Amino acid sequence: MRSRYTAYVLRDVAYLWRTLHPDHPDRGEPFETWAPRVTAEVASLRFRKLTVLATSGPVQGIAHVLFHVDVREGSHKRSFAEHSRFAHDGTGWRYLDGITQQERELPRPISALTFDAFHLAARR
Repeated sequence: MRSRYTAYVLRDVAYLWRTLHPDHPDRGEPFETWAPRVTAEVASLRFRKLTVLATSGPVQGIAHVLFHVDVREGSHKRSFAEHSRFAHDGTGWRYLDGITQQERELPRPISALTFDAFHLAARR
């Protein structure tokens, strides 16, 4: 998770692509079209801080990570939390998928967020 966050900070889309699990939906798109789209999506973002809030697993080859990212776009706060799933592909852990919630939708304090509290907030 931390290495993917660093790749976002550095705009290293090749690394982001390499760390996507083969079953991730984005893998259905060629890298040549995916990379410019992702580059454009993050171009105006300033990633300020990653906080890993919880981890679990691996269970049946799936590991879970709950994290919060402090991110800004100009003067606007775009911070969010995500429950990500990672699967091992025989070589390394790859990003499989995730559920994202905007910071404003989450209970406080963010630092005490658990998987259960995150999913309770996501159901609202």
